[in-house]
Amino acid sequence: MSEPILSIGMIVKDEIRCLEKCLKALTPLRKAVPCELVIADTGSTDGTREIAARYADVFFDHPWENDFSAARNAVLDRCSGKWYLSLDADEYLDERIDDLVQFLLAPEAESDYVLITISNFRDQTLDKETASSFLALRLARLYPELRFIGQVHERFNIPDSEPMGALTSVVLWHDGYAYETPAQSRKKSERNMALLKEELKRTPNDSLRIVQCIESGRNVQERLEYIHRGLDLMRTGAPGWRIQGASLLRYAIQLGAKMGLPEVQEWVDLAFSRYPNSALTQIDVNATLCDYYKCHYQWNRALKAADAYWEGVQKLDRGEFPLTEFASVLLTQESQVSREYVALIQAEACYHLDRPKLALQVLNKVPLKSIGPTHVGGLVGLLARLSTKLNVSKLFLADAREILEEEPSSREGWRRREALRQALSNLLSHDDPDIPCPYPLLRKLQDQVYAPSAAILSAETADEVQTIAESIPDWKRIPAPVLEKLMELGIPFPQRLFQTVNFEGICQSASYLVNHLEHPIEQILDFTGTLEASDFTAVTWRFELLSAACAWFKWKNVSLANRLYTAFCDASKRYLSLIYPVELLRSGQMGALLPQNCRFAHQCVQAEEQLSSGQQSTCIQTLRSMLDTAPAMREMVLFLTDRVGHIAEEIQMRSTVSPEMIALAKQIRDVLSQYPEDDPTVFVLKNSEQYQKMKFLIEDPNLDNM
Repeated sequence: MSEPILSIGMIVKDEIRCLEKCLKALTPLRKAVPCELVIADTGSTDGTREIAARYADVFFDHPWENDFSAARNAVLDRCSGKWYLSLDADEYLDERIDDLVQFLLAPEAESDYVLITISNFRDQTLDKETASSFLALRLARLYPELRFIGQVHERFNIPDSEPMGALTSVVLWHDGYAYETPAQSRKKSERNMALLKEELKRTPNDSLRIVQCIESGRNVQERLEYIHRGLDLMRTGAPGWRIQGASLLRYAIQLGAKMGLPEVQEWVDLAFSRYPNSALTQIDVNATLCDYYKCHYQWNRALKAADAYWEGVQKLDRGEFPLTEFASVLLTQESQVSREYVALIQAEACYHLDRPKLALQVLNKVPLKSIGPTHVGGLVGLLARLSTKLNVSKLFLADAREILEEEPSSREGWRRREALRQALSNLLSHDDPDIPCPYPLLRKLQDQVYAPSAAILSAETADEVQTIAESIPDWKRIPAPVLEKLMELGIPFPQRLFQTVNFEGICQSASYLVNHLEHPIEQILDFTGTLEASDFTAVTWRFELLSAACAWFKWKNVSLANRLYTAFCDASKRYLSLIYPVELLRSGQMGALLPQNCRFAHQCVQAEEQLSSGQQSTCIQTLRSMLDTAPAMREMVLFLTDRVGHIAEEIQMRSTVSPEMIALAKQIRDVLSQYPEDDPTVFVLKNSEQYQKMKFLIEDPNLDNM
C-alpha cells in the first residue's frame, strides 16, 4: 500500500444497521485516492466488529470512557495520512467525489480546514429532496498537533479565527435521525446533557457548551436556564461570545416566540444590535420573526422580516458569509422547507395588506408542482383567497392538473398529490371559514372529482345537482359535502356511488354527514329508509350512517330516540347477517372476535331480542356488556336501560288497565289527531312523562276495540 494521502477515522459501537452501507460507499474514494481507514470499536456486541475489521486498514478496540474526544484521538494517533476525514457510521459519502478527489490530489491547498455538506434525512423514505443540509468541519490537514476536544459534540482544536475552505459538493448523507426512535433520542439527549454538565463544572463560562446545553435541553425550563446563564455572561463581556452570542440569541428568540415570553422583543433588539451581520440573525432570527408576527397578525412587520430573510438567504447562496461562522454553529432555517414557509407568510402578508399582485409574484417562487407536501395546503389556501381579487389560473390550473392526473414517480410526488387532494377537499368542505371556496376556479380543473364537486356545490337547482351527480363515473374521492347537498335536497345517491365508494370512504362520509347536516337524525332516518335492503353496499351505508347518528345523538328526545334505536337494530341485524354466519352469531362464539362497532351492534340486537321475549334481567346484563364494549355510547345505553324499565312498568300497567285509563287514552289520541305531526304542541305532549306512561295504550292499534 502506498503512503496514504487521506486518513478516514471512525469510532463505532453497535452500528450493524448502517455500518456496511457507510463503508461500501467509501470504495470509489479509496480507489481514486490513496487512503487508510482507521476504526475504533468502543464495545459493540451486535456484529459491528466483524464488519469493521473486514473493511478497515487499522482496526482496534478502545474502552469507552464517557469521552468522545478521547476515542477519536485514539484513532488520530494511528493515522498517517496528509489529510484527516472524520466520519460517523450512520453517514455515507455521496457518489459525487470529483471535487474531493481533485482537492486531495492537488499539490497545494488554499486552506488547512475544510467544511463539507452534511444532509440529514427527515424520515425512513430517505428522500434526498426533503433532506436538510448544513456545512460542518470534517476535513483537516493532519498536523501532529491536530486533536479533538470536548467530551461530547467533539470538534477539532482550532481557533474560531482560523481561515477555512469549503467543498459544498462533497456530501455526507446522514440517516441516523430517520431511524432514531423517541426513546433513543431521549436517551441520547440525556447522555449528552450529563457529559456537557461535567464539562461545564470544569469550564463554567464555556460559551459553546452553554449553547449546546440549550440544544440538548430536555424541557423548556432547562433550556431557559441556560439561555439566561448565557445572556448574563454575554452582557458582562465574557470571552467566547463573538460567534456563540448570535447562536444563543437565535435559540432564545425561537423559544421565546414559541412560548410567548415577554422578553422576545428585548432579545430581538439585542441580536440586531450586537450581531446584525451574522447569518444566524439575518436568516434564522428573521424566519422566526416572520412566523411570530404572522401569529400576532402584525402583517407589516411580517413582511419586513420576510424581506430581510430573503436578503440573508441570497447572501448565503452567494457565499458572502464568512465560513468560520459555520464551523461550530448550524443554521436551522435555510432549508428549502423553511424558504417555502417564509414565502407563504410573505404572500399572506401581502394579501392582508391589500397587495395581491405582489402576493402572486411571491408565490411564483413556490410553484405548486415543486413545493414540499407540507406546504401544499397553505399554498392552495392562499391561491383560493387571492382568486377573489385576481385571476390565479396561470399559477394553479396547469400544475394542479399535472399533479392530479400523472402517476407520481417519487415518494415526494406521491405525498404532494395526496396533500393537494386533501387541500382541495378541505376547500370544498369549508374547513376554514376565512378561506372562500373558489368554485369557478375548481370547475376549470376539468377533472372527474373536484370540478363536478364544485359544480354540484355551486348549483342552484335540484335538477342541476341531480344531472351532474349522475354524470360522475367514480365517487371514491368525491368529498362528503357533495353527499350532504344531495341529502339536503332529498336526491337519492346515484347507483355509481354504491359501486365505487369503499368501506373507509363510507365511514368517513358518515362521520362528516352526522356533524354537518342541519337535522342529522331526522335526515339520516329518512334517507336510510330509502336505501335498497338487498344491496350490500347500501346496507353498509345504512349501518354506518345510523351508527354515526347513534354516537352523535344525545338521546334526550324520546320519540326520536325510539325511531333511531329501532332503525339501528334493524340495520345491525341486516348488516351482521351479510358478513357473519347467522348460526355463529346466535351461538355467542363470535362475540369477542367481532370489531368493536360490530360487537356493540350485535349486543344491541341481542338486548332487543331478550327484551322482546321477556328476559329483562338478561337484557340488563347485555346492556352492561355494551357499556364495556363502547364506553363512548354511554348515553345510548342509559336510554336503553330506562327503556327496559318503562317496558317493565308498561307490562305491569297492562295487567291493571282500567276503563278510565282506556277512555283517557282515547281522549289524548283524539286531541293529538287535531294537530299536524310537526306541531310543537304534539312534540311537547309526546315527550311528557304522562304520555310515555300511557304510550302503550295511546298508540295501540286495537285501542278502539278495548
